[in-house]
Amino acid sequence: MPPAARITDLHTCPMVTGVVPHVGGPIALGSPNVFSGKLPQARVGDMAVCVGPPDVVAKGSAGVFVNKRPAARLGDNTAHGGIIVLGLPTVIIGETGSGSGGGAGFDGVSLAFAAAEAQIKVLISAASRGAPFCEVCFEQALTKAQTVAEETSRNKAQALQFYRGCGISEDELQSHIQGIDFSQPVEEVTLPPRTELVQHQKDGRPRGRYFAPPGTPAGQLGISDNRIAKPYETGASVTALKSTAAPFVDPDTGEVYDGGGVQYFIPDFR
Repeated sequence: MPPAARITDLHTCPMVTGVVPHVGGPIALGSPNVFSGKLPQARVGDMAVCVGPPDVVAKGSAGVFVNKRPAARLGDNTAHGGIIVLGLPTVIIGETGSGSGGGAGFDGVSLAFAAAEAQIKVLISAASRGAPFCEVCFEQALTKAQTVAEETSRNKAQALQFYRGCGISEDELQSHIQGIDFSQPVEEVTLPPRTELVQHQKDGRPRGRYFAPPGTPAGQLGISDNRIAKPYETGASVTALKSTAAPFVDPDTGEVYDGGGVQYFIPDFR
């Protein structure tokens, strides 16, 4: 059974943007209150650092859930087609067996685990032959992991302070926090009067508190496009929390929404 994957554990990515290989990088987001080996446990939908748009964990345990999301492990896949290649060997996360119908899940885990081991062997072999590419990439990834962890911590603290200052309850905080890419800046801003914004609303639903610049697609906000983009304009100066939307994997359909768009949380829109 595969080891648990956590923040700073690495993934490899086979994608190429132009002539630039993505390589992969560390998992940057995890559970706010569940830890494996003193590091936040990664889950399906959590972000991983990658060249270009961030990657997200797309596969996890079918029987172990963390904050209602499948727990990620060494060998699990990411949205870019990559694989998590590091994990905590002392914490093992398996599947749920249920008669003959459960066999397919175990086969999938075995194949993913074997693929991860194969990738690790290739990387080790290349490094032992003196190929600098793998060593440099892993050194850079580890350095970046530390930087991302520090930035993530600062940005998350900024968001929590703002939400709590607006009267958001502790029970509500998680739903707000999981929608932010904390590897990107988070700041309190003041939007002047007549600032044009858009909000993607479900038909018949009242106005919410999250807005975006005009023209921002729903997918860049980590939400489905089965909503109506309604324009708004501020009538006075308003205080907002400006952040970047996190990627999101729909647990029901498996559809991946890229995130990456600018979003504003405006508690007192007027």
